Amino acid sequence: MTVFKAFLKNMMAMKFAFISYLIIFGIIAFINGGNAGNIQSEFDEVSLNIAVVDHSESELSKSLIDYLKDSNQVEIVDESYEKLKEMTYLAKYDVALIIPDNFEEKVIGKQESIISINPAKSASGELFKSKLKTFFSAASIVAEGDGFDTKALDLALKENVDVEFVNSNIERDSRIGTMHYFNYASYIITAILIMIIGEIMVAFNSKNIIDRVRVSKISAQKYNLSIYSSQLLVGLITLIFIIAIAVVVAFVYDYEINILNYILNLSVYSVSIIAMVNLIFNIKADKNMIRTASTIISLGLAFISGVMVPQIYLSKTVLNVARLFPNYYFIKANDAIYNSEGYGIYLLIMTAFAIMYFLVGTIIAKMKSGELK
Repeated sequence: MTVFKAFLKNMMAMKFAFISYLIIFGIIAFINGGNAGNIQSEFDEVSLNIAVVDHSESELSKSLIDYLKDSNQVEIVDESYEKLKEMTYLAKYDVALIIPDNFEEKVIGKQESIISINPAKSASGELFKSKLKTFFSAASIVAEGDGFDTKALDLALKENVDVEFVNSNIERDSRIGTMHYFNYASYIITAILIMIIGEIMVAFNSKNIIDRVRVSKISAQKYNLSIYSSQLLVGLITLIFIIAIAVVVAFVYDYEINILNYILNLSVYSVSIIAMVNLIFNIKADKNMIRTASTIISLGLAFISGVMVPQIYLSKTVLNVARLFPNYYFIKANDAIYNSEGYGIYLLIMTAFAIMYFLVGTIIAKMKSGELK
């Protein structure tokens, strides 16, 4: 209990830094929350700027392009997938579409027939998906053997231009703010936990405290258990504040919020970061290093994992590096939650990272103390 109280006392001594992080995070969350909640209650179709690469040049691909041209600005281009990703990220195009040369065969076989590049979870991306869904639904009706009655298809699409995807898009858009909020929360919680827990561990590593622990009646196992419990409590306190801000933002901007899955994901992620802090501490118990790590690791991982820049726009090399850290899987899990998909595998991977960090940190600590040679 004495160790536990001392840990919390040290945390209270850092309350101003803790509160400063949360205030900055809260301000950003409110600004972004306002943008995410700005959803129209009535739908007015918006013209999108669409880039299309047509390798098929078939009657069906021409029908698709003509359908998109009815209410959008469509430009036929000859660019690579990577180039299209770059141009959509830079907002030259709202969305991009690659039609393969065997387009008709894939549509008939009900296979994935196109490659679309959408801005991550944007309203324009959702609108584009709905348009494609409408086209392919109509195309399946007019399929004739190995081909399509494109005249009937064009007529059906013109007669059913007012489709019913509007409400579902508004409903999905109302959850975008929640997903982005928790994505960004990984950055702030990483910075806070590394800074707070790391600096407290450095303070506990002073010769005075180590000598007092050695002469006390507390066993090494009990001491370590108290330390780890205190670290988890710091993580829990941070989580509570992050969740409270999320609820307030959702209430103020009146968008749907279902955060239980996001909370579970963030909780598992926090444990992996706490284990990472212990690894960093065991490598080098230095306050300056901890402060540097708090800034560099939190910001660096945020950029390569998909917090600052959506993963779809990151290069394969960057993503391969990101896979070496739990942040990548946290973002993947949030994306799966948003799309109502299973995310358990990502929780298991983050748990594996936590175990690995803990074991490696323990081995390093024992080697330094001479217990392990």
